Amino acid sequence: MKEEKKKKILLCGVIIFLGFILYFTSGSSQTKIPENRLFVGNKKGQSTEYVIDAKYGEKEVSSIEISLEPPDYTEEELLILFEECKEASVSKLLGENEDISMVTRDLNYFKELKGYPFSFEFECDDPGFIDEKGELVTGEIFDTTVYITVGYKSFSEAFGIKIHAEPGQEIKEKLNRERVVGLIAEELENAMNMPGDDDYASLPERLDGEIVTYNYSKKPRNPLYLVGASVICVLLLFAFKKDRETKEALFKKEILADYPLLLQKTTMYMSAGMTIRNIWPMVYEEAKRAGLENRPLYAEIGFLINELKSGLSEKTVYREFGERTKTKETVRFSALLGRNTKNGDSKLADLLREEAENAFTGRKQRAVKAGEEAGTKLLFPMMVLLADMMAIIMVPAFISIM
Repeated sequence: MKEEKKKKILLCGVIIFLGFILYFTSGSSQTKIPENRLFVGNKKGQSTEYVIDAKYGEKEVSSIEISLEPPDYTEEELLILFEECKEASVSKLLGENEDISMVTRDLNYFKELKGYPFSFEFECDDPGFIDEKGELVTGEIFDTTVYITVGYKSFSEAFGIKIHAEPGQEIKEKLNRERVVGLIAEELENAMNMPGDDDYASLPERLDGEIVTYNYSKKPRNPLYLVGASVICVLLLFAFKKDRETKEALFKKEILADYPLLLQKTTMYMSAGMTIRNIWPMVYEEAKRAGLENRPLYAEIGFLINELKSGLSEKTVYREFGERTKTKETVRFSALLGRNTKNGDSKLADLLREEAENAFTGRKQRAVKAGEEAGTKLLFPMMVLLADMMAIIMVPAFISIM
């Protein structure tokens, strides 16, 4: 109880502390502008925003929004930047190609270049070689010039780059595919416009003078099904293992919950002069009257009684009873009973009485531990509530800053 109270106090203290921190950092105090001068900024084309208060005499005007932009580029500065960006422009234009004198793939027509304020436009002197996207539109070897226009507001300059292109196999296959797709689409459109059977459209029988055969494209197998099946199997195995462990833990928990009372009853009946063999039916009948015969410990006692009636030796029955109940306490109990059948231990009642005291002590300790675990399990919901409270405090603070 004290530990739980300490946790609550600590959590409340943390929340209040965070609230104070957010409160003091959510705003800013008035600061005098040194020499009444505002920094304009040094990045051309990017403004600097300010919110200031002005006070004169007894009057004050607050929250004046001011936007300052540095002086724009001069013509000389733009010409210098233009000369600097030429080499970078050519490098970016190449895209996946290595050299401007050996272009084998599509070019990269870009709109802007990092570090420069310009916009870029491209034009090939022969659109039959390179289209407006920078893609090669022929599989033949060719030489051409690509003109790059560099602009910024009213400034505009252009330069040309001579290109020697030898389209690679990838470009040739792409162009051939586009040609074949176009031919098939044209043939199908003509077939659809012709009078006849409207239920079917005929594909062209020849391409480039050769007979064509068509197949439905096979759908590729999706490997995600295999991955998903494997993941599900692993999760199921884990779930089965977890379920088994949970059931075993619950089984042992219920065994240990009823074990101290079983020892107490056994000790009481032995003190009255009854033998162990005759005690079992008495304990089981009491459990039945109380509606506890389906609880694990009493169910095992019922099984034990049937084994004794079938003629099995007491030593064997008690050993198997300990193995089935799967707890060290019941194994120790069955060992005491088995030794009693062999040696006729006269001190069995005293040993069982001592065992009963230990069992009740263990029961109390488990109850205390269960209470502590319950408190620990509440930490996650408490942390969720803490996150909610932090969001409630922080969101208005950030909104006010913005």
